[in-house]
Amino acid sequence: MNRADVYTKFPQAKETTVFIETITRYNSAFGTTSEGDRVFLNTRLIDAVGLQEGDLTRCHVLPNYEDKRDEIPYRAIRAGAPEAQPEPDVLEKQETKPPVQEILYEYLKKVGPTSTSSLVSALNDPRAGTNEVHRACSQLHSDGEIARALVYRTPGQGRASMTLWALSVEEFEVEQELG
Repeated sequence: MNRADVYTKFPQAKETTVFIETITRYNSAFGTTSEGDRVFLNTRLIDAVGLQEGDLTRCHVLPNYEDKRDEIPYRAIRAGAPEAQPEPDVLEKQETKPPVQEILYEYLKKVGPTSTSSLVSALNDPRAGTNEVHRACSQLHSDGEIARALVYRTPGQGRASMTLWALSVEEFEVEQELG
């Protein structure tokens, strides 16, 4: 189905960029749009395009089925090849923090460790989609101002399933009662 056919057959479809956050054990996936909305991608799309956790792709999405819409607002009906993403370590160092970085820093100070997608949702700012928040957090990390933890769903996985951010490494420690 080409791009024109998508809009003819599904007039309510919209095209958006999706960050693939998690691939399930059944090889379907969940992602987040640059606006912070969750998207479901079925196994057929993941296999056909070869998407992996951490990829960024352009998708045509529809509102999800009514019984699932509250938790996952969209489902993808078409996905493109993964887009190239700049490595966080090659981001240029900035002398002053842009407002989004200041907001992120203050939010982390208030709530503690959290994921990129949670930060996107909490900010509720059209300037701060998944890519922008990840880049801003990566810059803060490169500047030594926040800590980053990569979470892997399965052993041997090539890319992290999720990135968590905190003001310091100590915030990632979980206290357990012994005994």
